[in-house]
Amino acid sequence: MKTKICKVCGISIGEKSKSLLCEVCYSRNYMNTHKQEAINYRCNHREIMRKHDRDRYHKDIDTSRKNGREKAKKHRQEHPDLVREVLQKCYYKDLSASRKRAREYSRKQRVEHIEIVRASARKWAKKHYYEDIEQSRTNARLWRHKDIEENRMKNRLRRHNNKLKVNEKKRNNYHKDVEKSRKKVRAEHLKRRFLTRKLIKEVYERNIIENGVLTCYLCKLPIAYKGNNLEYKEFGRDNLEHKIPIIRGGTHTLDNMDIAHAICNLSKGGKTYEECLEQHIVFPPKLLKEVA
Repeated sequence: MKTKICKVCGISIGEKSKSLLCEVCYSRNYMNTHKQEAINYRCNHREIMRKHDRDRYHKDIDTSRKNGREKAKKHRQEHPDLVREVLQKCYYKDLSASRKRAREYSRKQRVEHIEIVRASARKWAKKHYYEDIEQSRTNARLWRHKDIEENRMKNRLRRHNNKLKVNEKKRNNYHKDVEKSRKKVRAEHLKRRFLTRKLIKEVYERNIIENGVLTCYLCKLPIAYKGNNLEYKEFGRDNLEHKIPIIRGGTHTLDNMDIAHAICNLSKGGKTYEECLEQHIVFPPKLLKEVA
């Protein structure tokens, strides 16, 4: 007996088949010719069709999810503008809730993939930060001290609102290197204990006698200096500066002390003036003077 062949896909079909189509082609052809009837049926029997779809989905849930992901991916690739428009509408519908969800999702991803995040940060730093490291450090200092009072207030509020976390972090940092921490605490204690008003007065008087006006010994500019382009809060704010830091064995003597701008003092950190010159550290007031 002659074997029947599907006239669409060309595979062999059963002898009892009345049409010259296989089951797949027959159902596809039926859906194309009766599309409107099928839509009307689904609309009129919505609950039945939903139950049918749910049962079919949960029958093989892994395959259903896989097929759903593939369909969604294909739809996003075929209609990127439409998908973007829908996402923007959903995002701006409730902006504060959307931003909150985005922050939570971002925080969760950083915690779950901390190694990837750190690797990405190192890669970015290697590409951008280390190309011109001195300029990068200068920019960081300027940004950090741009609104120093506002930043200090924010830090105070953050520490006040998260006392337990801050105290726990301090304890952990202390116990990481106990000897170094004890040395730092001891140095701070000595600094407060032996610094007298008489010594401070002598340092200020010596600076004024040598320079004629109270002057920063790091950038050589007057403490109250005002240039053309210098709208900087730290000018006019002075610090008592130790040439050799206390933590590195410096002492509270007249020879080891001088006056500096607050920002110059922060830029110098725990280094000596000679080490700053060797490392080509530019103090921000001096940099702004050159720009002016």
